[in-house]
Amino acid sequence: MEIMLNGKHNDNIIYTPNPLETPDPRGVGYEYFKAMERYRERIAQVDGHTNKEETYESFLKRCVRTAITMKNRGIKPGDFVSMCTVNDMDACVVYIAAIFIGAITANVDPSMSAEEIVFFLRQVSPKMVFARQQSESLMEEVVREFGGQLPLVVFGGTKKHITFTEFLQRYDNENDFRVYEAVNLEETVFVSFSSGTTSSPKAICHTHSSMRARYRSKNDECKTYAVFYSPCRALFKRSVHETILNGFRRILFHKISHGEPWKVLNYKVDYMLLSPVTSEVFLKYRKPPHFDLGNLRLLLIGGNYASKEFLLKLKNMFPKTIVRPSYGQSEIFSTVAAFPEDHRTDTLVRDFPTSIGLPREGFSYKVVDAETEEILGPNRQGELRLKTKYLMKGYLNYESPDLFDSDGWYRTGDLAYYNEHRCFFITGRLKDTFKYGNNHVYPREIEEVLLSHRSIQNAAVLGVEHEVVGFHPIAVVKLNDGEECVTPEEIIEYVDQRVEDKNRLRGGVKFVKEFPWTPTHKIQKSKLREWIAKGII
Repeated sequence: MEIMLNGKHNDNIIYTPNPLETPDPRGVGYEYFKAMERYRERIAQVDGHTNKEETYESFLKRCVRTAITMKNRGIKPGDFVSMCTVNDMDACVVYIAAIFIGAITANVDPSMSAEEIVFFLRQVSPKMVFARQQSESLMEEVVREFGGQLPLVVFGGTKKHITFTEFLQRYDNENDFRVYEAVNLEETVFVSFSSGTTSSPKAICHTHSSMRARYRSKNDECKTYAVFYSPCRALFKRSVHETILNGFRRILFHKISHGEPWKVLNYKVDYMLLSPVTSEVFLKYRKPPHFDLGNLRLLLIGGNYASKEFLLKLKNMFPKTIVRPSYGQSEIFSTVAAFPEDHRTDTLVRDFPTSIGLPREGFSYKVVDAETEEILGPNRQGELRLKTKYLMKGYLNYESPDLFDSDGWYRTGDLAYYNEHRCFFITGRLKDTFKYGNNHVYPREIEEVLLSHRSIQNAAVLGVEHEVVGFHPIAVVKLNDGEECVTPEEIIEYVDQRVEDKNRLRGGVKFVKEFPWTPTHKIQKSKLREWIAKGII
């Protein structure tokens, strides 16, 4: 692949060629249907907890029957349907069935509260909801907020609602079923709710056009993917997309057993993507003797920061596997950068273990100083901005004027740099929010507590990198005059007694005599991070 680093006026913009493949004008539903017919004899999905499996032929049949039942119950093209369930063999059926009739899925997670689910679903007004049996009472509470008229379909037994089994009944004319064909490729296929990392959660709309990514396997080989993603995540849809179009096998897990995580690899898995918190389980429990890890080609670590030390620990645990970070966004239906799976990049992966990879076809990249708009060259950190056709259509019913810069580049909100080899590195969020484990930490919540302390004049909270949980909160504090006797331990105790566990000051407290300020009179947190890294404070 040719990579060009010579935009107008030598502006350090990285361009790559556009992919040769284009989406089928009939839409992704048509492509999925044809692929499932083509690979009908292959195993499509396996429940990793029960060992139950089904072929693409069975999978397609269940999708068609569910689609017909949805249609018979009044679901039309453009209508929303929602799921509140885990990553199991039925979740994918509902997702594909909705696409087959032109409906749009917008899913939520069983770990959410009823209040959170209502907030999300009010944005899409679904015509039907599906829920796992364990979430039946939760979704009943949600349905009541919608006036009690929203049909609730339950995976498993239920005495009060529709069972999903009713959607799988045989139809005499099912062999005549025809998949909905898109009128245009800008029609929405699914909505994924953002995590609200830097602002209130929004509904991300992906279309047949943005889902144009095609991951073609070499020699039509059949790979096995271990999949752990909730159906509410965009990653769930991307894994479905890649595996169906290539006829790959998906091993489905909605949790990893902390006692026996190695059972995951009994399925001869080729590929896994895990968060640092999830992958850390493999380091806690010793590998069984004579356990064969040779099949696992690629282990990607994503969703949170993973330190070099942590990645090397995993590499030692999986010596024959490529272990590296992965980076993407829900707004983009593709991995943003990656190392090709060939021997040419082995040296780069070894030399730069924390890199997310090289530029990919279909993307243009620039790294920008967000304050000055200067386009930065190699080894200079700034906001990563992109141009790509894999980008979402937009946020549903939400105007976002700051989503693009004045030249039409998508603002990722992530801090990044690339080196002289064009290896990209993600160094944090442009805005302040960070993650402790799977929990979002909002610095202002902690800052408000700090400012309630009688001895503190001003305070800022940052995240300091941790090899397992992502980040620890650290406070930088300016004391009032005459209060220099206050100790870091006193402040830590004061805060930890007043905040949630995720907000405890595990990173400690640093003192400054004066804060660095931006021209707009905001504390310059990037400078504080630099001071901490260099030991200045």
